[in-house]
Amino acid sequence: LSQMSLCSLPDSTDKLSVVEEFLASESTYVDKLKLIVDVYEKELRDVSRDSHSLRHNVNTLFLHPCQMIVIHKSFLTAARHRANKLASGSPMAIIVGDLFLETVNKFSVYEEYATEFTFTLDALDSIVTQYPPIRETLERLALEHGARLFDLLHAPIRRIETY
Repeated sequence: LSQMSLCSLPDSTDKLSVVEEFLASESTYVDKLKLIVDVYEKELRDVSRDSHSLRHNVNTLFLHPCQMIVIHKSFLTAARHRANKLASGSPMAIIVGDLFLETVNKFSVYEEYATEFTFTLDALDSIVTQYPPIRETLERLALEHGARLFDLLHAPIRRIETY
């Protein structure tokens, strides 16, 4: 959300709807990260307890999403708090723009994630190929939660484009 595009909106109602749309999008993203960490990671860690190589691949899969969820829960809470200030007439650039500036150094995890993304996908492929019970677990979880781990692991890459 650039300052220019927000400033060109005709009135505060339109600006508020842009902020609400941003908050809804961020909330959906946090939900995806929670699904990765709270469901998929938990299940795969339980199944991988007895295998060192499997644990290593599981660690590769979930290292960055675990970091991202901490960042984005905090970011979303701060964004919601600041969005409440919009109704009081605070400038939009201060409400949203400065939050990005305060958080930008934490987003370096995305650079690491993007750089290592092929390793992440290789780890997932290795797990699914070498451990049929894990493949079955992942298929079950995808049916239960309506999202495949493969697709969820792409969410951070897609989120970069949103920002």
